[in-house]
Amino acid sequence: MKITKFIISSAFLLLAAFCCTNTNESQQAAKKEPHIKADSAFVSQSLAFACEHQWVSFTLSVLRMEESEMLQDGPSYDVIIKYDGENSLVFFSDNFNHYVVTKENPEIKSLHWDCLSMAWFYFHPIPFIDTKPYLRQLTSCKKDIDGNTPFFRFESDWAMGQADFMVNAEDFTLYRAGHRTYLWNDVYCFHDISFENKQPYIDSILMANG
Repeated sequence: MKITKFIISSAFLLLAAFCCTNTNESQQAAKKEPHIKADSAFVSQSLAFACEHQWVSFTLSVLRMEESEMLQDGPSYDVIIKYDGENSLVFFSDNFNHYVVTKENPEIKSLHWDCLSMAWFYFHPIPFIDTKPYLRQLTSCKKDIDGNTPFFRFESDWAMGQADFMVNAEDFTLYRAGHRTYLWNDVYCFHDISFENKQPYIDSILMANG
């Protein structure tokens, strides 16, 4: 009887030790891979980027894909952003027209917003551009690596399909985005990023087209 009790007690202790070991391992794994809250990460990263740079400019090109094969080139935009609180501005050109978005003129025409919304990581720090509807649609954020480049991948559940944004984890630049629906798979690429003051360039364009 004593031997039986000893065996049962030993088995119980071994089981308890096993459970504790698994629990500790799970806790350690959770500490190594913490849950990333998508909206909080997005906000902190976009604000950190804006704090580091007053100006950012880039070319945004759209490629329409199907099963990883390019079908056609989409629109291309030259985008210039100045971060200056209520005096911020967004200048963009589609090769035919030029637009300046300011607090006095905050509206981005719907014709362009679908494409430019892929750059909303850069627009979020600007107080008069409403990005909250897009922020609410973020579903996840995961850290990964592309070659030697660590990045954050944000996924978003849009009414017209799924979207994702790849943010460089080292300098918080947005360098690729995608929008997938039942009809198409668009890839948005960001080229020729610069942090130079482009005010003289904007003034010259507006004067020439005034």
